[in-house]
Amino acid sequence: MNEAQPLFRLYRAEDYAQLKQVMQTAFSDIEGAYATEEEMELLSELYPRGQIVCTLNGQLIGATLSRVVPSERFQQPHTQYDCIDLSTYVPDTAVGDSVYGLDVFVLPEFQNLKIARKIVTMLKKHVFEDNFRFFLGNSRVSGYHQYRDLMDCYAYFQLVKSRELYDPALSFHLSCGMEFVCINPEFNYEDAASAGLGIMMQQINNDYNPSLSIYPERWSILAQIDAPVVC
Repeated sequence: MNEAQPLFRLYRAEDYAQLKQVMQTAFSDIEGAYATEEEMELLSELYPRGQIVCTLNGQLIGATLSRVVPSERFQQPHTQYDCIDLSTYVPDTAVGDSVYGLDVFVLPEFQNLKIARKIVTMLKKHVFEDNFRFFLGNSRVSGYHQYRDLMDCYAYFQLVKSRELYDPALSFHLSCGMEFVCINPEFNYEDAASAGLGIMMQQINNDYNPSLSIYPERWSILAQIDAPVVC
């Protein structure tokens, strides 16, 4: 009998209970680090192709969450609260030219299957097909707390980039083609392993076509959502 293969698909509302459990396990060192059901409902409404899960034998084992954002604001230093402020989700979707990857996570026992890389690859394919200009994301620097008294975060980034040091999150994002944008000096004070910092990263859509609309489906989606669009 053939072994079951991981299945990659878009998030569904009935996935929430398992999704929450996986997030709580994956981010066990950060208190309260999981998306609420309300947030998942809104994310799925606004950009359904940006919420991807992986299941194995019916069990959810990993996922990525994302939202539409204006690049000019999120290419500057910002905090995790800025990323998860639900009041900005609708207006940002109306004007956004980029997609921000909020999280990618996999249960520890399945991390040797390259699930996270496959999820991110699928997400970026959707982002670039929808003619967004950038794929953005903040990387944790979960090994930085060991070096914070020896160097600043940018020096740490350079050592990880040159593979002189290994950082689980940052090394992963670099291997996926992401590039340095800026340091987020106060990204999440509860992330002690990263000393509260993050590194903003991006990948440019080389196929971006300025003569075409960016994510034109947004207008029919926004028309159905009972929330004001502030531009």
